[in-house]
Amino acid sequence: TPIYGRKLAERMLAREDGVGGGGGGGGVRGEKLVQSSKIRHILAGVSAHARCLELGAHVNLLNEDEIWELVSSRECRGKQEINLSGWVNPTSGALRSIALALGAGLEKIDLSKSYISDAMVQGFVVRLFSLRHVSFAGCPYITNAAVSTIAGTCSACLESIVLSDCPNITGEALGWLAGTIGASGSPCVKLRAISVERCVLVNDDGLKSLAKGCKKLHHLNLAGTSVTNGGIATLARGCRQLRVLNLYGCQHVSDGGVLSVAKRCRLLRSLNIGRLDGLTDISLTALGQNCLQLQALNVAGARACTEGGLYFLASNCKGMHTLNLTGCEEITVRGLRALITALGPEYLMEARTYFGFMPKPNALIQRMRDQHAIIENLAAQKIQRAYNGILARRKGRVERRRIRLNTAALIIQLSFEHWKKRKAQNIMLLRDLEERTAVQIQRTYRGMIGRCKYRLLKEEHDALMAQAGYAV
Repeated sequence: TPIYGRKLAERMLAREDGVGGGGGGGGVRGEKLVQSSKIRHILAGVSAHARCLELGAHVNLLNEDEIWELVSSRECRGKQEINLSGWVNPTSGALRSIALALGAGLEKIDLSKSYISDAMVQGFVVRLFSLRHVSFAGCPYITNAAVSTIAGTCSACLESIVLSDCPNITGEALGWLAGTIGASGSPCVKLRAISVERCVLVNDDGLKSLAKGCKKLHHLNLAGTSVTNGGIATLARGCRQLRVLNLYGCQHVSDGGVLSVAKRCRLLRSLNIGRLDGLTDISLTALGQNCLQLQALNVAGARACTEGGLYFLASNCKGMHTLNLTGCEEITVRGLRALITALGPEYLMEARTYFGFMPKPNALIQRMRDQHAIIENLAAQKIQRAYNGILARRKGRVERRRIRLNTAALIIQLSFEHWKKRKAQNIMLLRDLEERTAVQIQRTYRGMIGRCKYRLLKEEHDALMAQAGYAV
């Protein structure tokens, strides 16, 4: 944690300066500080609400004690960024003072064009616990050792590092950042931007390391390095989320490398491939067909590129606002103007300092207005479609209810008709049964009457026969 790290840094500082020692400008200063007129003058220009502490214009005029007095003041408390660019005579003591006073919350450090050494970086960075952005541009004494220290200490938080114009930086430095070199092998997982411009010792080995360990890289500046088509192809296979890529002046890169980038880095928005030997329409066609989000392109010095290669850029890259065609001898002013017309003359104009086009001064505002209008129209259409959908669903519910009611009514009606028919049939059956029953009863009754009459007649016959016998 930052608190534990700060205590650790204080203990390390105490061991370096000696317990109770007051010598040297970089020791722990427990006494009450009295601000000098020089410090008060600098602090007068420090805003309490600003994130950055600008010391580039003053750092060469201050000694170690004055730097400690400055950074430990109330006005500098809580600063998250510090500018120390152009520091000619940095010392370990001054850097330790800065680290102890601001290290817990320091996120960005600019040490460009300073004479800081690897040893100073090792003692300085170990006390920084939230470092996200660091610049060593133009530092002649920085080597791969300093990069390895930063990669080992800030691997969990580092987001960008600038190493441009550092003559001692090689591809090994990129290996440390990617975690492919070293015992720990821990890559800078949040690293999004790297600049090694004009570091001529950077080669394909460094790109292979980036492809393995920094797959979420967004910005990469390789201008003036010694990379080749093979290294660029490897980089494109591993770092497919690249947004900005600078290959200006990479003499060993040609259509093959650009083709690999175009096919695999489809999120690319800015590409600088100026002063590349052997660049042809193949590269422009591939970029126009694959990198549809491309906004800025520099192909200066591509003598073999023609107006035919610009066709796909005009057809597909509708958001392009900057194009440098300086030195493209096969492309005419007429072709350039036709391209501007295709991409939107209301946003673009011919550039004044190079052959190509650039956005108009109010292009951003105009484009935002147009996009706002488009968004409003799309939103209105979406709302209208949603409202129509609600009406359609409501009408559908009513229609379904009506159908259900009609169906229920029809079922009830049919049931009633069936009940009436069954009732009529039952009545008819009952009448038939009654008639048959009545006939049966009548027959039975008549049979009984006939039998009774028969018995009476037989009795009378028997009586008469008896009387006739007596008479004889």
